Amino acid sequence: DNGMVGGDADASGATTGVTVHYGSAGFSPQSVTIQAGQKVTFINDGTGAMWVASAAHPTHTVYASTARATPCSGSYTGPTPFDQCMAGSTYTFVFTKAGTYNYHNHSAAQFTGTVVVQ
Repeated sequence: DNGMVGGDADASGATTGVTVHYGSAGFSPQSVTIQAGQKVTFINDGTGAMWVASAAHPTHTVYASTARATPCSGSYTGPTPFDQCMAGSTYTFVFTKAGTYNYHNHSAAQFTGTVVVQ
């Protein structure tokens, strides 16, 4: 098992991403492995707020090296952050850099997960 769940297939049949669900018990699956250039779609199946954000809470600097307030300001032009920037029901992010990226729900920081990008 490579941790990929709910993959989307393009016309060639190649998997282009995975889906992570969020509910009262947190993220499921908690860890996924993808290839660089693939997307992860987070779907809120619960009633609580979901705000997907790069570790570490509350700064969110791990993926893009900028503090949360900077890329979420509306006028930011730097590297695309791994941050939903506000609570919502779905969020999709394309990971372009290889590495292991921890994330959390900024609205309930005890819920965490990991995306491994190969």
